[in-house]
Amino acid sequence: MQFLDWGILPYEEAFQEQMGYLYAVADGDEDESIAFCAHPESVIQKQNLFGGKGCGDQPIYYNPSQVVTYLMLNLNKRERNLNKFVKSIEKAVIDSLAEFGIQSAPSEWSTGVWVENKKIAAIDIAVKNWVSYYGVIVNMEKQATESCGACSHVPMISVEEVLGKKISQKDFISTFSKYLLQI
Repeated sequence: MQFLDWGILPYEEAFQEQMGYLYAVADGDEDESIAFCAHPESVIQKQNLFGGKGCGDQPIYYNPSQVVTYLMLNLNKRERNLNKFVKSIEKAVIDSLAEFGIQSAPSEWSTGVWVENKKIAAIDIAVKNWVSYYGVIVNMEKQATESCGACSHVPMISVEEVLGKKISQKDFISTFSKYLLQI
């Protein structure tokens, strides 16, 4: 498995990168890959992400104060159980946040990771040829939650708001990588 640092990359470019890795991983031409990045401030209509097939119309808000993680993993090497796969990603986020002193949990009615009744991490996974793509958004700074109110149907919170201080994205990614290896 390889970890990639895509830096700050426009969403459309990151999507194209994912598609390239998806097919290469499916064909066995590339190692499984997990890419970390942030996106410039933007709103993406969710139905446009996967060709408009059953994704609803909820927009997704991005800004550079979020850690965005794209998982191009071959589920043929794991159980072909999408629910279990998503739960393992939630656990990786929860375990990572715990290392910084944040108690979080999954929800019984929605994917993602929650601190009390506020979402701190969103998880959206898609699969093609049993290779996953898309992934996780963790709100690192207050700026991420202040601007996304109109885009979210649930209350949001950030690492900074919970802890009362900022944690560097680099430190979070280092910790998160360790738990992602367990998926």
